[in-house]
Amino acid sequence: MQRGIEALQTQLEAKEIEVTSGAAPSNSRSMARASFSPHLDPEFLKEDAKVVADTVLGAVQAAAKQAKEYNDAEMQKVTSAFQVPASCDFDFRFSSPKRSAMTPAFEKLQKHLKQLPGLGFRSSERIALHLLVEKPEQLPALVEALEEAARTVRRCTRCGNLAEGELCGLCADERRDRAVVCVVEHVPDLVAVERSGAYRGSYHVLHGKLSPIHGSARSN
Repeated sequence: MQRGIEALQTQLEAKEIEVTSGAAPSNSRSMARASFSPHLDPEFLKEDAKVVADTVLGAVQAAAKQAKEYNDAEMQKVTSAFQVPASCDFDFRFSSPKRSAMTPAFEKLQKHLKQLPGLGFRSSERIALHLLVEKPEQLPALVEALEEAARTVRRCTRCGNLAEGELCGLCADERRDRAVVCVVEHVPDLVAVERSGAYRGSYHVLHGKLSPIHGSARSN
């Protein structure tokens, strides 16, 4: 269709519109002045210059109107085959991909830090910058501690507390009162009770809430 439009524009440029006008136009604001060939009779121009000027202006305006109508009609023939439904809404957006100021490795570290409880985008970014830029010497010890904890820490087989063997330190303590059991939801709850120093019994950590409706009962 583009080639057809270009060919049509070339033809329209060579198209000539001929009009004649014998009366003054009703609106001559589309032209500012008119000039005449020096071959015209000066006496004629002197006597009827206003009539001739109005006639020429009328002819020019009529020619311009006919040329526009002809141009629109010919262009419609070319573009009529390409009809866009009124319900179509084209939204063309061109944008270059945004380039991050940080490295992929930094963004990967921040992404994993942000998944930790209580850490958002800004806090994870600060921690990552602290470890990589401000205190890079702390990284090896931190990585070693994480690997060791992941390798050795597990649940106590008796109470569910954190342990590095079969039993945690509380369950292995023979001085604890086994007849009394404090049931807590999570390990931090056990730590809070134990920090008070007033309880000397044993514990049972649920690692969640009891909810029979959701299939979480005492047997689970």
